[in-house]
Amino acid sequence: MKPGQPVFVHIGAMKTGTSFLQRVLRDNPDALREDGAAFAGRRGWRDQVDGVRDVLQMHGNNDPARDTSGAWQQLVDDMGRSEVAQIISMEFLSFTGPERAARVVESLAPAEVQVVLSVRDAGRVIPAQWQEHTQNRGRQSWREWCEGITDTTATLPSTPQGLLQALRVPRMVRSWSPTVPAGCFHVVTVPPSGSPPDELWRRFAAALSLSAERYRLPTRQANESLGHVSAELMRRLNERVRDLPVSDYNRVVKALLGKRVLAARSGERKVLLPSMLAASAAAWDRRSVRAIRASPARVIGDLEDLALRTPTDPDLVEVGDEELLEALGDAHQRLLSIAATQKVGTEPLHAAEARRSPISGDPLARAFDDLEQTVRTLAAAGRTS
Repeated sequence: MKPGQPVFVHIGAMKTGTSFLQRVLRDNPDALREDGAAFAGRRGWRDQVDGVRDVLQMHGNNDPARDTSGAWQQLVDDMGRSEVAQIISMEFLSFTGPERAARVVESLAPAEVQVVLSVRDAGRVIPAQWQEHTQNRGRQSWREWCEGITDTTATLPSTPQGLLQALRVPRMVRSWSPTVPAGCFHVVTVPPSGSPPDELWRRFAAALSLSAERYRLPTRQANESLGHVSAELMRRLNERVRDLPVSDYNRVVKALLGKRVLAARSGERKVLLPSMLAASAAAWDRRSVRAIRASPARVIGDLEDLALRTPTDPDLVEVGDEELLEALGDAHQRLLSIAATQKVGTEPLHAAEARRSPISGDPLARAFDDLEQTVRTLAAAGRTS
């Protein structure tokens, strides 16, 4: 790295609009160039993912077939060849403790490193994390997920691990704020629901010293949350496809069915925080606010944005069979249409269904059988194409 070269390290946290922000950075290279900056990575964001997995020693966590050894140093070397400010945005960085956080910043010397942490109220993070859990092979039901949050202490040992990683804002602040000089640690609050759609980007751009108005924003939100019914559909399908290889699951179940088909279903009721967790969520937010105020952070936005305003369900509402049946039929037809458009071949799909052994007489089980068979056929077709 060059002496004084600006490097902005956005560490997340998860479910704070990171996919949206990364998409804006990825889709606007010309605007970045005008601002004297670049989104790091010769091959794009994938270089950042591999580099962060390497520096945090997360080898094999996602795809055992992909070796990321040396990827961080390669990313650093590539950034150092540039004359402009570099931007890294990878939420896995929020998971690490103080020693590795310091190691990451030290590895970028003698660049001028600035760290950006985006934070969101727990009342929105808890439901968002569960629906994301269902798109990553997760099998915990919404009830199980919520009942795991039984304590308002700092450790919450019974809380699902993925949720802890998203809510440990005090740990993120303690780990990262000492790694950079005063004035170089920025906290961006996610604006409340109902805010202008570009408000999060404007806040983030201010942290990175970018001219927000130069950038084209996506018309559709990146990494859109699933509705409650679709998330439950994914969870139940996960029970059936545990044996799918990681690459097949990510390509067909997560990317195609989850992110493309189910995320496009409009009108579904959202996953809402149950009222039984309102006190726990508010306690998380108070801890986050205290930690941020005690740090040298430059806050962009308003810490009042972390006050619980999220609508709650009076009870843990279960998804009914009729809702699931309707979603299954819709999702299966869309999946078949996409397969035909991509020339995967509907004939092999139908042939595979014809060869299948007799299926359940229960309509819901039969619908899941149909969807599972199509998923498996698409996965197999992708391996041979």
